[in-house]
Amino acid sequence: MALYHFRGSVSSPHVLEVLDVTNPLKPALLCTLIPADGGRFDLSPNELVFWVGDKLGSADLTSGKVVQSGQLAAAQVDGAYSENGAMFAYRVFTDAGGMSMHLYQFGADPHDRTLYTQEPIGGHGGVPGGPNDQLQFSPDGTELLDYWTFRPTSGPANLLVFKVDGSIVLQGTGLVSGVWAPTAAVLYFAASSPPGPTLEIDSLSATGERSKVASGLNGYNWPVMAPDGRSIIYDTYDTSAPGQATGGLPHLWRLDLGARATSQLTSAVGSEPVFVGPTVVWSNEEKPCQCGPGGASAPDGAIVAHDLSTGRDEVVDMTLTVPGIGAPAVFASTGLVLDVWFG
Repeated sequence: MALYHFRGSVSSPHVLEVLDVTNPLKPALLCTLIPADGGRFDLSPNELVFWVGDKLGSADLTSGKVVQSGQLAAAQVDGAYSENGAMFAYRVFTDAGGMSMHLYQFGADPHDRTLYTQEPIGGHGGVPGGPNDQLQFSPDGTELLDYWTFRPTSGPANLLVFKVDGSIVLQGTGLVSGVWAPTAAVLYFAASSPPGPTLEIDSLSATGERSKVASGLNGYNWPVMAPDGRSIIYDTYDTSAPGQATGGLPHLWRLDLGARATSQLTSAVGSEPVFVGPTVVWSNEEKPCQCGPGGASAPDGAIVAHDLSTGRDEVVDMTLTVPGIGAPAVFASTGLVLDVWFG
């Protein structure tokens, strides 16, 4: 099953959808939770933990019971639960553009701690690819990845790894896009080493030891760990659209962690991969466009399923995922997949 965030509008609330992705080519809507800004499965496919505004909650999908489980210091902009639902990390922005990073811990005496504050940064541009923002707990709940592309010169570093007691395990301004191994607290991330056009992929062990895994990558966008922990799927912008600010179009690549080798998976133009099955990856189909600083292509609202076992690409039929069958079509995006439960 997959948890899909159906974005609302000023006049309608955000919705969490639970999708049956047994057939990854035609997912079906099972149920909805309204309102909800985000969430994840909580140790069971029948239980959700979610957030909305400054409130945390849980939902039992079998009984339909929904309860408030926590109260945040302020309304969040972005959040993440630990895998066991015992902690919640979130960001809060001020009207002036500053930001504070918080860690809420459940228990008999709930505690909401500010890990740091960040000064306003002002206006800024960006380039295609990403992610620009990550909050992810390690699978064992002992560490927290905090990545933010746009930081003021006063800091903090772009990528931070915290122990849940607030101490810092790793920080670096030139570090990019972390992804956790399926178990324990092993993190893989990109670094410019030496500074230049290519990237190096490093790992950080649970004991804090940093090691080089691969080098010479021309790009490392939207990395996602395979369920078996043996490889990482990511986007690389190639040189198929010369003259563009980004250098080309996005394609899916695979980093084999055992062989420490990379290979292109498909010639299809796509971005933001996400696993919806042990061997099936969804990605956003992109079409070439005159996007200016936005790059040489943009998502067109279609999702493509790539089967790693067969190498085939097929467009996903999302018609059964819209709340209320027969409602207007929505712009589908893999970026709206918040969590996936593998049975």
